[in-house]
Formats: sequence, C-alpha cells, structure tokens
Amino acid sequence: MESLKSLEQFAGKGIVLGLDTMKELLKRLGNPQDKLCFIQVAGTNGKGSVTTFLSRILAQAGYMTGRYTSPAVFFPEEIIQVGREGAFAPIDPVEIDAGVKILRQVSASMAADGLAVPTQFELETALAFWYFARKGCKIAVLETGMGGDLDATNVVTTTICSVLVSISEDHKKILGDTVEEIAAHKAGIIKPGKPAVLMAQTCQVQDTVKSVCQGQNSPLVITRPDHARILECTIAGMTLDYEDWKQVRIQLAGTFQRDNVLTVLDTVTVLRQAGYSIPDEAVYEGLVQACWPGRMEVLQREPLILLDGAHNPDAAEKLAASLENYFTNKQFLYIMGVLADKEYAKVIDRLAPTAAAFVTLTPANSRGLSAQALAETITARTGKPAQAAASIEEAVRIACRHSAGGEDVVVCGSLSFLGAFKREWKECNAYF
Repeated sequence: MESLKSLEQFAGKGIVLGLDTMKELLKRLGNPQDKLCFIQVAGTNGKGSVTTFLSRILAQAGYMTGRYTSPAVFFPEEIIQVGREGAFAPIDPVEIDAGVKILRQVSASMAADGLAVPTQFELETALAFWYFARKGCKIAVLETGMGGDLDATNVVTTTICSVLVSISEDHKKILGDTVEEIAAHKAGIIKPGKPAVLMAQTCQVQDTVKSVCQGQNSPLVITRPDHARILECTIAGMTLDYEDWKQVRIQLAGTFQRDNVLTVLDTVTVLRQAGYSIPDEAVYEGLVQACWPGRMEVLQREPLILLDGAHNPDAAEKLAASLENYFTNKQFLYIMGVLADKEYAKVIDRLAPTAAAFVTLTPANSRGLSAQALAETITARTGKPAQAAASIEEAVRIACRHSAGGEDVVVCGSLSFLGAFKREWKECNAYF
C-alpha cells in the first residue's frame, strides 16, 4: 500500500520555483485542476486559519469542498481534505494508493523523456487536484506554498477569488529583500478580471497589491478593521461584530484572528456576488466549528500548555501580543525550536519579555538549528536562562515537570516538530 510518504522516494530534491514542471505533470494526469474552481490564499501568516475558515463555511453551505494546506504538522494526510456540510476528512488511504501509483508512473515517464522530476510539493499538489476532481468537489480552497506567482499551486486558471492575508518579510533569499518585493510575488496569484480580497495592513503592501490588481483589471476589496468591534476575546476564542455581521464567534485563540475573520467575511461577500449560495447560518456555523491544530492550540488550560507555530518575526509578534492580552504580566517557559534560515533572533527578541526561561530543541529537519546554538543565542541576546534539550522526549519531560509545578508552558517555533511534541506530551500526561 502506497502512502504520502512514498512520494519522497521518487520526488525531485529541493525547492523549485516555476510552473513548467507542474504544468507538464498535470498535463500527463489529464489536467484535473481544470475540473475545479478555486479560492487561492497567499500571505506570510494567517493562510492556514483563513483556508480553514473558508472551507468550513463552504462545506456548511452544502458544497463538496476540497482543502489543501501545507506543511503537514501532525500526520501527512492532513494536507489534503474534503468536506461537506461541516464534516472534513483527510484523503482516503485507498485513494492515496491509487494516486501515488499513478504519480510514480508519470514521474518516471517525465524522467525518461529527459524532463525535470517533480518535487515532493509538486507531487502533493497534483495529488490534491487529482483527488478533489475524483471526489466531485465543486470548489477547493488552496493555500499557496511559498510566494505566489511561481508557486506550484499557481498553475490553476479557474480561480474565483484570490485572498491575501498578512504579508511580511520571510523567505527573503527567494522572494526578495523588501516587503514590496515579497508582496508582489504573493499578489501573483491574482487572476485577470477576478476579484481579490486583501487583509488591511501596511501601506507598502496595500499599494503593491493595488498596483497588481489595476494591471490585472481585478476588483480589490480591503478589509476595514475600524468597522469591527470585539465583544469578547479570551484564550477560548473571540466574539465580534463587523458591519452587518453580528455576534460572530470563533473558537480559535489569538487576538490576530480578528483580522483573519474580517478577511473571511469579506471573501464570503465576494463569493455571494459571484453567484455562490452561502446562507448566514453556514457562515456562523462554519466559523465556530473551525479548528486549526498547532496554531495557538491549547493542550491544557491550567496550568497553560500552548502550542503555536510562530516561526518568523510577524508570527512571534502575534503570539506575544496575544499572550500579553490574555495574561497580564505573566511569564512563560518557552519550549522552542527553529530553522537556521529563519530570522530567529527577531523571534527571540519579541518573546523574551514574556519569558521566564527557555528550553531549546533541534527540529527534525535538514534546516534545523541545533538546540545548543539556539540556547546560546537566547542567553546572549536576552540574559534569560536557556537549556538545550537532547531530544523532543527530554523537552516534553521538562515541560511536564514545570507544568506539574504550576508553571505555564508555550511551545513554539518551527511547525516541523510540533506534531512530535504533541504525541510525546500525550504520553507524558501521567505526570500531571
């Protein structure tokens, strides 16, 4: 039986930007993406939450909906899901077996013809399109991998609406040194004549996206945070009003979720204008049902154990601001692992004021920064104690001991270790 991990065996290596290989791969699969309509979501932070909200709403409205996100955090199959009337399920193992076998053959045929071998991300994206078409999805919500214009997901041409969330400096070696350059890449998902929704943010980003929309003759909607009113905001979720929407409730933590919700509500309006039937009830129910594991995920309330994939400065700012809002003057034990090519020094600086101490670990990733190097950087920059754990198991045991003693713990950094940490934490529950 094939699995998603089987794709590693015949995938090309590294990160390859560009659409030629993806187009050839999909052509040999019969172009399944052309049978679907898409909502594309790009940005630096917030893509996963917005993708989850929108897919839940569309499924609740009765549409067979596909959802494609990356990277996987807890199990490989979570990146490809299909739902209807609120219930989502990962790709079926039997379908994985069939799809991977086809992709193996197609990849081999491309290599035999002297063409580039598709990367793992390209293969996963093609598998998602193939599966969504097989399941009869009417619409798919598609999270962009890296950037936008040259990302493998941007091969689609049947986009209904493009959605751009928070954009900040990340992947600078690939996307550019300035936020304007990065925004231009991400705005590359905007299709000629098709509407776009932009989360309100810096003038540099907004001006860049406006310019792209003008060039594409695409209507642009920018959210209006000044029209929103937060009624309740706790670690258990948020309730807000936004223009004609009243008492909108979500169960995801994070003060930053306000901006994600506003983006989703404006996207719903655009989809309705495009002819999609989305009752108010589907919006309210879809939002309150949405869950996004690994992002401000509360594993335990008292003492707090929180899991969050804050791996860049913007995400760290959002995490720290949320903690400061929820817990006045409280300090936390941070369990942290990062990738060496991220701006982790800026992440450390933003988290330090809310930190009592740090425990560091090395993510199981070829780009992972060693726990010892991270601990030394933390101590040098902040003066806070930082202990390097030899393994995730040791980091979890440390977290268990501190939590048992009444201390609050925040686990953050690279998404690549959060799944392993959560599994080990469940094993360690007997300590509490």
